Amino acid sequence: ATYTLPANSFDVSGRGIQITASGSFGATGNNKRIKIIFNPSSATVGSTVGSGGTTIADTGTVTTNGGGWQVSANVFKYGAAGSNTQLGIHAQAQSGGAVSTLLAPSTITATESGAIFIAITGNATTAASDIVFNWLEINAMN
Repeated sequence: ATYTLPANSFDVSGRGIQITASGSFGATGNNKRIKIIFNPSSATVGSTVGSGGTTIADTGTVTTNGGGWQVSANVFKYGAAGSNTQLGIHAQAQSGGAVSTLLAPSTITATESGAIFIAITGNATTAASDIVFNWLEINAMN
């Protein structure tokens, strides 16, 4: 899944977004991995995500047999207007009943005057049907 955050969404310090995505896994023991990548160079559904970007949520590689998955993260503006300074904070990653280790907060320098891509990636190493995407929610916070 992809989302394009409109230009100037991070116009003042403290402004932020919450990103949550969820879905399910196929009933296999194959390797699977879900990520939220903030500010890749490109993001097109069904294609490899472009270079760059910062992984702000990650399930890690799992072999969950069936069940659901969910990843969430927050991104907040800090610093002066136009300074291209954001902080990515991993909030949660769960696969079935297993909760994944949180990533450390990431400093990000996305260009705030332009649109910013957000990508939800699913890497199913054996069969594309091993991962089903159901939902993406982006909430703005002031």
